Amino acid sequence: MNARLLQIATVLFCAAIAPAARAAEDSGTESQSPIRATWYGGKYHGKTTANGEKFNVKEFTAAHPTLPFDSVVEVKQVKGKRKVLVRITDRCGGCEIDLSPAAARRLGILWRGHAPVKLDVLAQLVRFE
Repeated sequence: MNARLLQIATVLFCAAIAPAARAAEDSGTESQSPIRATWYGGKYHGKTTANGEKFNVKEFTAAHPTLPFDSVVEVKQVKGKRKVLVRITDRCGGCEIDLSPAAARRLGILWRGHAPVKLDVLAQLVRFE
């Protein structure tokens, strides 16, 4: 339970410092060209993800083919102003980023199934177990 609270606190901290950190950077880790975001959920709820956690459709998580686990990523719509912070907890094959239903809902792509987005890697959490 304490590790979970630490992860939540770290995500909130990253969200608070992200604007200042981005303003100070000359070249960030933001994706230059849009990528296609999709989402997954339903039948995977409660199943073990690639990093060993249980997948929860209500959490703001995502699957990515190469980013390190526990990376905190800001996913921004290309068209529109919506954005969401997610934590990478899983791997996906044949996708660029696969969002949890909660993250997809926040971006407004739940009903459509996919959308062009840009990624900005903000931080990588460190696990103390």
